[in-house]
Amino acid sequence: MKKTVILLAEGATERTLYVKLVERLLDAEKRYDYGILPVAIRDLIRVFNKKYITILNIQDKVLTVIIDCRGYENLKKHVREILLSESLEDAIKDGLSILVIAADKDKDPLNSIKGVITSIGFEVNVRDNIIHVNIDSHVIQIMVLEQGRMEGTMELEDDLELLAKQIEPELDKAITILEDRLGRRLSPKQRLGIFEAIIVDNRGLPSLIEQLINRSRNHELEKKLNKQIEVIKLVKTL
Repeated sequence: MKKTVILLAEGATERTLYVKLVERLLDAEKRYDYGILPVAIRDLIRVFNKKYITILNIQDKVLTVIIDCRGYENLKKHVREILLSESLEDAIKDGLSILVIAADKDKDPLNSIKGVITSIGFEVNVRDNIIHVNIDSHVIQIMVLEQGRMEGTMELEDDLELLAKQIEPELDKAITILEDRLGRRLSPKQRLGIFEAIIVDNRGLPSLIEQLINRSRNHELEKKLNKQIEVIKLVKTL
């Protein structure tokens, strides 16, 4: 029986990033046939519009379902819906191994998601940022990935800017000169906007993410996106 991981991404940028990382580092292929998923897991994600879902098949051993929740409040609502779903117990029996939450640090997602779970009435046991939830005779694990840096905006753009600086050091120097002329420090989001404008000609963050990942070596990805790589390490153990 294949294992399945469901990753709930706060938005489209997160979805793009995790899809590209899983494809790159785990040799995964996109699948468009929902029939590859067990029936109970298909029922579990039925509340999501299919255009916001990406299914990745990892060497015919693990299925990873990455979903753009279109905002953090929606993400919390969907966590509640999944935990209360009549299909959850069967989904666990059919190979659902872990639910991953990817959200910006400024939302305090670990404590926030714990609050959602306890409000339903489930007991919460947290070890190493993984929440263990007992549901009847089964346990589901919820891994919370907090994106961003305390010294930055506490959003995903902080992490992406670090990777952009690694790939385009000369452009980073030019931005620093611009900051000197302006007499102020630009935010990571503003700096990333300049990287986006020049590297992918303003085609948007998804295009920039694809370029950054394609041009990075694996060890660079592991160093600059160390929090995001945790989900890759997790899937490897399944």
